[in-house]
Amino acid sequence: EMLKEQAEALSKDDPAQLAERIERLLEVVAIYRDRLKLDVMVINTYNTILQLRPDHVGALDALGEKYEAMARWNDLIGVLQRKADLLGEQAGRDASRKQALHGEQAQILKRVAQLWIDKFGNHNQAVKPLEELYNLDPSDGETVNRLRDIYNKRRSWRALLDLERKELAALEQRGAGEDQRRAKLVELARLAQDKLGDPGEAIAGWNRLL
Repeated sequence: EMLKEQAEALSKDDPAQLAERIERLLEVVAIYRDRLKLDVMVINTYNTILQLRPDHVGALDALGEKYEAMARWNDLIGVLQRKADLLGEQAGRDASRKQALHGEQAQILKRVAQLWIDKFGNHNQAVKPLEELYNLDPSDGETVNRLRDIYNKRRSWRALLDLERKELAALEQRGAGEDQRRAKLVELARLAQDKLGDPGEAIAGWNRLL
């Protein structure tokens, strides 16, 4: 209680006092965690720290570990998604670390998608992190196959068409052989014709193939 009172007395607006306030709250967390064994108060205090400083990676990681230990998968997914978003923002600001930050972000997004599938059997919710992952690394074949499978199951033909169009562009960029590009164009045209029911899109695909 003494530490909490000290933390409350420190200003949120002054950077130095804010840093000290967070240090006091981290001491409070340690007591709740190690001495009193109060998981709920540990979680509440970490959330208070994140309200003060949303980019506090230590609090995010510790909160994620706590949620995982308690099998609170929904909450764990929320924390992981917050960290992935934070890494994406940092990558946008720091060009020198962009590749490393994107690599870490990709690993977290894979974990989020896997949790939705493994813990909830919810492939629909897995789409968003998988699409974010695809935007980060279009060459990841596992991500492409997962998205393709989910789009087929959901009958999301327009999304599948967009994905296949991007895959065709990637083939062309890599200088793939004519057979590969021709097969992809046939796939696109048939998808537009048979699944999407879009004659204009199908005709454009067949004309491009010709």
